[in-house]
Amino acid sequence: KWSSVGSAINAFVSAPGNTGISVGLQYFPLGNNTTMCDVATYATPAVPIEPLPGAATDIETSISGNSPNGSTPTVAAITAATDYASTWAMAHTSDATVVVFATDGEPEGCSGNTISAAASGFAEWVAAISM
Repeated sequence: KWSSVGSAINAFVSAPGNTGISVGLQYFPLGNNTTMCDVATYATPAVPIEPLPGAATDIETSISGNSPNGSTPTVAAITAATDYASTWAMAHTSDATVVVFATDGEPEGCSGNTISAAASGFAEWVAAISM
């Protein structure tokens, strides 16, 4: 699954028609068994949001150096992603802001880490950012 996701992201960031779209990247799980469920663990992206084509090399390099490695702390990762995206959106009000969340499994490894909790948190962010 990871190979397909990485290939799709690399194709997107290298497509000439996507010049000017800003992208960033973060992975999960991060940290250890004590910190992987903390939103703060995911607050700083592996690759900050920057416009293409400039960000493409950083994204491609990051993807080639990473692979899935453990549990699926979905709620913490989605919360951090939407927090970061919200901050970015407030500084870039003329741009549409989208979070793409790719995972290879169901939420596991953290208390309260369920599909419904992840969906609820994501839906709340979409409603807030759409205002």
